[in-house]
Amino acid sequence: MTHMQTAGDVRRRDHDAEGLFAFIAVRLEIALLFPVLVKRLFDILGVVCLFHYFQVAVFRLKPATR
Repeated sequence: MTHMQTAGDVRRRDHDAEGLFAFIAVRLEIALLFPVLVKRLFDILGVVCLFHYFQVAVFRLKPATR
């Protein structure tokens, strides 16, 4: 009888956990950077300024004071 590998030993589910920590680290990095990138994009495009201008101009609201 020929000696063969079992089906579980043929490149499936073999050492799946090796890249798990790298995957989690990348996802965490994306999650931490996303709010910063969105804020920068809004600053560059002037989205927040446009929204506040619309509130003041259309609804005649007082500008927020800090």
